[in-house]
Amino acid sequence: MGSPVRVAVVSAIRFYREGLGQLLSAAEDICVCATLPIGLESIDTLVRERPDIILVDVSTPEALAALRAIGEQAADVRTIAVAVSGNTTDILECARAAAAGYVSRDASLCELIATIHSVNAGELRYPPAAAAVIRRRLADASEAPAPPTDHGLTAREVEILHLLSQNLGNKAIAQKLNIEVSTVKSHVHHILEKLRVTRRLDAVATLNREHRSLTPP
Repeated sequence: MGSPVRVAVVSAIRFYREGLGQLLSAAEDICVCATLPIGLESIDTLVRERPDIILVDVSTPEALAALRAIGEQAADVRTIAVAVSGNTTDILECARAAAAGYVSRDASLCELIATIHSVNAGELRYPPAAAAVIRRRLADASEAPAPPTDHGLTAREVEILHLLSQNLGNKAIAQKLNIEVSTVKSHVHHILEKLRVTRRLDAVATLNREHRSLTPP
């Protein structure tokens, strides 16, 4: 058995985050490294601690903004939106905030744990209807006028960008390319910087717009 998945729980409701943290701690393959309120200090802690997965309770109004901020400041850590309604629009908002997966209000603890492990393995966990909406959003972006294509991406960065478009996470990309996870993180950082975007989803949208000029080597 490998190392436990390090999970942080973020919620505006103290008994919710502490209770969920205790439940998850009972799983042998999960280590809850932090239970934090929503706020700037919590984001600083998450950036410093670098858990594998961050669970964000999005049942309160301020949570979506926190999810976006975490995605921007800890882009190499995968987030899961918890307590999402079944509304496709709400799920899409979580995707726009760079969440790698979602767990609905009606989900069981077993479903949450399964989602944690799937996302930690580099998968995206969204229901089919929401996934279709996300694909349409990327397709619509591909029809927009394309900006200049000379982004200065290296051959390796283009290769990693194509792997990102396949919904692969840092660990999965590292295994596929036989390189270190830290190297993948560095490449992703440079890709976002060169494409002048802050989220991986936007980088993939650029790939869709410019698929002829961003052909993998």
